[in-house]
Amino acid sequence: DDCADLNLIFNHWITKGEPLIAAKSAATLDGRIACRTGDSQWITGEESRLDVMKWSRLFPAIAVGAGTVKADNPRLTARLPGQDEWCPWRFVFDGLLSTVDDRNMPALYTDEFRERTIVVTTTHAGMGYVRKLHDMGVLVWRLETATQRVQVSDFRRKCAEEKISGVYFEGGAQVLSELLRDQQIDYLFSYRAPMFFADERAKPMVSGLRTEKIANAMRMKSVRHQVLGDDVMSRGEVVYPKEFHVDETVFSLG
Repeated sequence: DDCADLNLIFNHWITKGEPLIAAKSAATLDGRIACRTGDSQWITGEESRLDVMKWSRLFPAIAVGAGTVKADNPRLTARLPGQDEWCPWRFVFDGLLSTVDDRNMPALYTDEFRERTIVVTTTHAGMGYVRKLHDMGVLVWRLETATQRVQVSDFRRKCAEEKISGVYFEGGAQVLSELLRDQQIDYLFSYRAPMFFADERAKPMVSGLRTEKIANAMRMKSVRHQVLGDDVMSRGEVVYPKEFHVDETVFSLG
């Protein structure tokens, strides 16, 4: 088991022929990732944030949604003490290219690593935005879809074609919820801080499912736990239940 754990990405790639899709969450004990005001820095401590950097360094690609790009303007590089900054493939999920803004262009599209950025969008996005990104040196994947939302299953197939063996999602609650809804997360890293908000209007880690019985809950297997300062990180393979019910009122916009 320990040997297999050392090679998570390669083992999945070589046995499944597709990339390992992993996701990260950082939440309070009651599963909240931000206060009702949106304040979220920082829920977890410095040791947890450093651990995130260590894991992201092991993945050939990191992905976020358009909301995270607009809210946080992330760099999505691995910055570890004593090591040079390292840039993986950087994916931005943006079905309508709403992040292309001349007045406030994200760092991912303008920094020295912009040729390592791939914007994953749909055929509903304007070609003018696509050309602008190309002119800036940013790559664009336009995927066919009936809605304005990127289908992760199509993205997974495209990654396999491009020999990208693993993708680490650092997106927020919307991206994580959509990934779980589509049963597309293979592996989850869950960081929990010893605090709780006890506020139903605080932002939850995930939402959008109707889990009416314990038997229908999603679970993790081959779980490993690690204490990081005051935080606890649990990681493992995601197991989806046989009966899986989506709350259509949450995802009704496609």
